[in-house]
Amino acid sequence: MRANLAHHRAKRHVTLGLLMKVKRERGRVYYQLAARTFKYRSSLLPTGDPGEHAAVTLGLLHDASLAEHAACDRLDAGQDAE
Repeated sequence: MRANLAHHRAKRHVTLGLLMKVKRERGRVYYQLAARTFKYRSSLLPTGDPGEHAAVTLGLLHDASLAEHAACDRLDAGQDAE
């Protein structure tokens, strides 16, 4: 992943509260997770087998990640991210 894309994604995760900036040193920015664990309501998960929950959640994360990459690629190409 190119540095500018990684930095863009990290900044986005900071605004979402998932990461926090720890320090800046010699042109590098260091981040860490904002929490050791992240909790969510079980009502957000589909009903059924817990293994199915993981598969659905990973699928959603995968789709969101691909959409985020595509938006960053559009920004790099000078286009509107949306």
